[in-house]
Amino acid sequence: MNNPASAAQTLYDDLTAQGWRLWVEGELLRFRAPEGAAGPAVMRELKRHKPALVALLSEDAASQPIEKTHPASYGQQALWMVHQGAPDSPAYNVASAAWVESEVDFDALHAAWRMLVARHEALRTTFASERDGLRCVVHADPVIDASRHCCPDADGPALEARVREAYAEPFDLRQGPLARLRLLSIAPDRHVLLLAMHHIVFDAWSLWILHEELGELYAALAAGQTLALPTPQATFAQFAEWQHALPDSDEGKRQWDAWRARLEGATPGEPRWDRPRPAARTGRGATLHFHVAGEVADRVRGVAKAHGATPFMTLLAAFQAALHRQSGQKDFVVGATTSGRTKSQFAQVLGYFVNTLPIRAELKEDWSFDDLLRQTRERTLEALRSQDFPFALMVERLNPPREPGALPLCRVAFGLQKPHRFSQVADALNEDSAPIDWGGLRVRAFPLDQQEGQFDLVMELYEQSDGYRGLLKYDPQLMDDASAAQFAAHFETLLGLLLERSAAPMAAISLLSTPEQEQLLDWSRGAPVDSDAAPVIEAFERAARRTPRKTAIRCDDQSLTYAELNARAGRLARRLQRAGLRGRCVGCCLRRGPDTVIAQLALWKLGATYVPLDEGGPLDRLLTILDDCDAALVLTHAEVAGRLGVSGDPMWFAMDHACSVARDGAPRGDSDGDDAYVIYTSGSTGRPKGVRVSHGAFAQHVASAAAQFGTAESDVVLQFSGATFDPSLEQVWTALTKGAALEMRGPELWSAAEFWRRLDERGVSVANVPPAYFRECSDAAPTPLPASLRLVIVGGDAFPAALAAKWTGRGVRVLNAYGPTEIVVTATTSDLAEFDPARGRAPIGRPLPGRSAYVVDAHGRLAPIGVAGELWIAGPALAAGYLGDKSLTDRRFVADPIDPSARAYRTGDLARWNHLGQIEFLGRLDRQVKLHGYRVELGEVERALEALPAIRRAAMRVATDDAGDPVLVAYCVTAEGAATDESGTLTALRARLPGYMVPRQVEWLDELPTGSTGKVCVDRLPLRLRTAAAKRPDYVAPRCPTERVLAEAWAEVLGLEKVGVHDDFFELGGASLKSLRIVALAEEKGLTLPQAGLSPALLFEFPTIAQLAQRLAPGRTPHAEAPPEARAGGTKTDLSGYAVAQTPAARTSDV
Repeated sequence: MNNPASAAQTLYDDLTAQGWRLWVEGELLRFRAPEGAAGPAVMRELKRHKPALVALLSEDAASQPIEKTHPASYGQQALWMVHQGAPDSPAYNVASAAWVESEVDFDALHAAWRMLVARHEALRTTFASERDGLRCVVHADPVIDASRHCCPDADGPALEARVREAYAEPFDLRQGPLARLRLLSIAPDRHVLLLAMHHIVFDAWSLWILHEELGELYAALAAGQTLALPTPQATFAQFAEWQHALPDSDEGKRQWDAWRARLEGATPGEPRWDRPRPAARTGRGATLHFHVAGEVADRVRGVAKAHGATPFMTLLAAFQAALHRQSGQKDFVVGATTSGRTKSQFAQVLGYFVNTLPIRAELKEDWSFDDLLRQTRERTLEALRSQDFPFALMVERLNPPREPGALPLCRVAFGLQKPHRFSQVADALNEDSAPIDWGGLRVRAFPLDQQEGQFDLVMELYEQSDGYRGLLKYDPQLMDDASAAQFAAHFETLLGLLLERSAAPMAAISLLSTPEQEQLLDWSRGAPVDSDAAPVIEAFERAARRTPRKTAIRCDDQSLTYAELNARAGRLARRLQRAGLRGRCVGCCLRRGPDTVIAQLALWKLGATYVPLDEGGPLDRLLTILDDCDAALVLTHAEVAGRLGVSGDPMWFAMDHACSVARDGAPRGDSDGDDAYVIYTSGSTGRPKGVRVSHGAFAQHVASAAAQFGTAESDVVLQFSGATFDPSLEQVWTALTKGAALEMRGPELWSAAEFWRRLDERGVSVANVPPAYFRECSDAAPTPLPASLRLVIVGGDAFPAALAAKWTGRGVRVLNAYGPTEIVVTATTSDLAEFDPARGRAPIGRPLPGRSAYVVDAHGRLAPIGVAGELWIAGPALAAGYLGDKSLTDRRFVADPIDPSARAYRTGDLARWNHLGQIEFLGRLDRQVKLHGYRVELGEVERALEALPAIRRAAMRVATDDAGDPVLVAYCVTAEGAATDESGTLTALRARLPGYMVPRQVEWLDELPTGSTGKVCVDRLPLRLRTAAAKRPDYVAPRCPTERVLAEAWAEVLGLEKVGVHDDFFELGGASLKSLRIVALAEEKGLTLPQAGLSPALLFEFPTIAQLAQRLAPGRTPHAEAPPEARAGGTKTDLSGYAVAQTPAARTSDV
């Protein structure tokens, strides 16, 4: 070159690219060169251009800083934020590890590494958070992190641990360096070479470049030669500058519009996890290895070619299908990654260029794999056309709903990698790969699982000559190892089947292998049981003959022996015999106590059907039930009849004295096929529906349950449930058919302390209580527990899993029981001793003896282990069907999926088998919910609302209050000209529905949100609970010590800042369990009024503080208004499915 300055600049650029460092000290030219790089030819060039180089370096030194900075890319900003949350996580450490089976010239390796650090800005970058955002700091003289470690005794697991430790060592993004080289030497010709970088400056493409250049530089330096690598055409700083300018460009706006249109309303794809999501991500993970056979890989390529697709698109579609099968999601997003190097000038630049593309899948019920592949191909091409738009900025603009501990938009990712020479993500993943030559060294794979924890679940496939090497990376806090293995196995199976039958509906393809089906069948069947169980009456009378003088029932101060109970039932049956009740339904509207059991026995002796009624419920609902079942008679108490206003109605028979005036003896009329009872549950049509249970089915269940519970004559069994809740029948008859004693709870709801006192005092050995009450009692459980107690059965709602630890090692067996009314009380149980608290939900276990439990898919086939489906219960102990509704009976009671000659009940519950052989309840398939132990059809509440003149349309949703309790929220559109009156609406509902079905609050909308089909979009209803204060226009402060104590207790339990003396307990969110807490807290605060008898039930009779204080301390409180009229049908509340009533005294008369 004729221009000395230009020639000096060229020489300087070439040398620095090779790892040289040149500087000046006065007039001297100083340099530091890689070992062996300062050959004679280079030295001659330095001498010839020395003056020009000195001038150049002197000018640069005066004008340039030692380091330079530039804005971080959007992806780097996102990784920086992730790193702040988990700085010690190795999730974003990118590494390559290899066995080196040659002698290594470490000086040459060190020099080659130093040259690469000097050559690539990414390897000498750190980060600084400044006012204008995150900036990359590129150091001119960085620290070189390369070291050799002699470990001659390390081998096998010990060596693997050393390599993993070196890989997982955290990086300091502020201080650096963010790239390191480790050589672990076991012998002169046996080493492990580890290269580790933080993902914020590196990606897989960079790793391939690094491998190639490091090998070439090492080979040259080890041979004493120099190597001039081509200078990259661009820098990462230029990429970051280009990326920041893109969103405001016309092309960037086009890409953003495309993403926004595609992803609006999208939700992240994710499996049904084994464990609840923790509040914060840990960035830790695990890896499962699997293999897809070569013949399957060939079919992938064939199907892809036939559809004009790529193998990636085909495999992604199969992954989407597998995720859909496992999760049940039909509309979800899966992440895919691109190299991010759409501009050719960045092809040889190291850095974090990778970008995530959220691919949305929207599956239809009848789709084939061909249909899904067409969609996946189209959407992948669509995504690639907009692949430059930064994912981090996309998430920021879309602002999807956030969940603590969860990634937004993409929680699951899929990738396919093609081979790259000596790449950790290709050849090195193959543990059996043959050694290759790299830089003159003999190297082969050293398997190293890495980059775990970036997503919740990632499937990576690596193309190899014998198929695909597969990795499934998962978060072990969410997914068990067995579930990960099952997911990979199901993917392999489904992939092969979809490729073979690509035109067939995907839903018709079963995933089950023969061994898995055999395992499921073994789990699904309960232990054998006698199919000819004795009728309940016969078993009871046998016990009565065996132990006539033994106490059968105790209830408060009442006590009946077996002989007395049988005699009273016989006398009542004789009194009613002329009424012609055989085969007819008879309502029983009775106070809690022995009369309920007497009525059951009497009716069954007559061959009549027992229909329990809620004596505290709305009269309209009672009359609806009586009309529906065509009741011949109603057994009641005179006081109840008087309160309901039916004292003069001859259909209502007061049995107060009936049992004592008739002569002994009784007919016998039961038979297996006749209905033993009909219990009414909430119905989606707006009317309650009656479930018919035959004597044969009930006898089978009683025998099965007694065997499961180990009930014996020596037991004292607590009868806790309300009569309209079918566990009451199980509690009574598992005891009385075995000669055990029955301890009945009276109308008063016990506090937690009273519960334990009663159990201890009465020697109760078996207690069956609802979950919410169990939670309250667990908090107050004494140490030690009552010596008599051996078994606690918890059923009717979801088991409070957090209580498991409190019952571990307490010497009492705890069972979680499950069963809709249609399967006759209890179908499955699980023992708390087998519960893993980390899973976050208590399983409902396995079927009782004589029953079968199946989890089936939409086609009635057994669902694989871990895959959700509908729970079906089969066996002889099933309800006969729905009274007067053959159509519904035929839809819900179907053929057993294994034995078509038998019957099964479709529960409508979503469930799955876990890998421990236990069924896990996951929710409802329809709009039925469990609220305080009661089944509530939201449609029934909606119909009741829409029947009110002021409401045109209504929708329901379940919310969760601050205490974690579920509550109903109504959304209503008023009729034309009608006013919005929440109080009036709720009052009107209480006259039509039981208290547990009345919403907590009403939200008024101009219109209900609907989708394109015109159906209400429930998810778009605003899910918010108003504070109680917002519902109280007039606040009156407490006026005396009693009111102050009560107000403080109410406020603390209800989560309110203050409570006025006229605020209504129900409107503030009060319920049975909260009344228990208020009573306990009031006593703690010093409200000791033994003469007043403060109890939870009083809060329902006197629902304001003013009324309650006047009741507790008459004459010592300000004048309080009289209690409002009893809530239509009496003052009644519910406790997780167990009715509690407190009624005023009434004149007793015999109807």
